[in-house]
Amino acid sequence: MSMEMMVRAMKIKVGNPLRKLVLLKLADNANDQGECWPAVQYIAEQCEISKRSAQNHIQQLVKDGLLRIEERKAENGLNRSNIYHLVLGEYGANAAPYGANPAPMGASAAGGRVQELHPEPVSLEPVNEPIPPNPQGTTLTRRLSRQKLNTRTWLTPTTKSSVNDCRRFRS
Repeated sequence: MSMEMMVRAMKIKVGNPLRKLVLLKLADNANDQGECWPAVQYIAEQCEISKRSAQNHIQQLVKDGLLRIEERKAENGLNRSNIYHLVLGEYGANAAPYGANPAPMGASAAGGRVQELHPEPVSLEPVNEPIPPNPQGTTLTRRLSRQKLNTRTWLTPTTKSSVNDCRRFRS
């Protein structure tokens, strides 16, 4: 682990947070010369991304000039781990410009016309709803008692006392 490489990687703007995380992980594994050889699967696990995503970010770091890959093969032709060479320059002198490949914001660009779409203003005053007039032959207290009874009747299981309450108020 090279603290110098970590500091250099931290100061570079790569335009993507996951790409920066991959760069930091490579710098964390690198020696003072900027060389490391972690497996792509290990990088993906440590950065909590997919293996394919790690490969894509590594390839973009190569395109941006921040990384060089030395592929190694065994004598029998099998692949061995790649050696990654970090090319960070003097504290990011060779860094890719910020936002070199920005992510698209949508399917197409927005039109040039601004629309005034503002929500209707909302009053913060409490709402006082009027009480409807009394039906003929009932008093306000009896009508309110019926409303409470109906609420209580629907919220509680039917018992003998609630049935008697209903009969009493129907008359």
